[in-house]
Amino acid sequence: MGIRIQVENFGDKERSIRYSFVDKYYTYALHMHQFIELFVLLEGELEITVDGKSEIMKPGQGAVILPYQSHKYYSKVKNKAAIFLFSQASMPDFYRAIHGKLADEFVFSLEESSLDSLQKRILNSKSISMYDLKGALYYILGDFLKQSTLVSAPKKANLPSGIMNYIIDHIAENISLVALAKSLGYTPHYLSGVINNLFNMNFSKFLCIYYIIFTEFVNRIIHRFLCLDTQKLLKNCIYVLKN
Repeated sequence: MGIRIQVENFGDKERSIRYSFVDKYYTYALHMHQFIELFVLLEGELEITVDGKSEIMKPGQGAVILPYQSHKYYSKVKNKAAIFLFSQASMPDFYRAIHGKLADEFVFSLEESSLDSLQKRILNSKSISMYDLKGALYYILGDFLKQSTLVSAPKKANLPSGIMNYIIDHIAENISLVALAKSLGYTPHYLSGVINNLFNMNFSKFLCIYYIIFTEFVNRIIHRFLCLDTQKLLKNCIYVLKN
């Protein structure tokens, strides 16, 4: 089975945080996306795999998945969890800390103060504001930064991000494997093999699927805003995808 690529519209970059509460057997197939994901396990046990490395999560632990890291979840028991998806623009301090880096460990333990903030601001609140979301995130992400060692990401580790960003930047053009490879500093033959390994499909099929996803994304925006200025629409869509 290939990797699933997700394209999301966060809208206003100041309100670019999504929160959801999970109360089920949580299993999610291999996928990647352009936003940062924070997963906090409250009850149960599950296996999380990030870039091919698997860890068993216990209650009170969190996991941070950085942009374009492939990841999946698998559980044999019922779970309760809090999931946050946020853009780079919504938490600029955190993004500056992790930009161009990888964490030696993506699973970490939440301190009591962070769990308390999560309970008060989010889990037990009937009305959650953007300030509540950011407040809880700062506590938890602080735990992650204190417990994880960040190292510079090797060039190869940045390939998924480089591939996706090039396609977004040139979405209105005829994109070729040769041009993409040249922009990233690789030979077309090598990059073709990397794409096959990353996405389990050749470049042409990968590009076709991305065009379909992007077209569906644009159509949602058209229906939402009834925008007739296609050039402006395209620029807005590209801005949203990259932020």
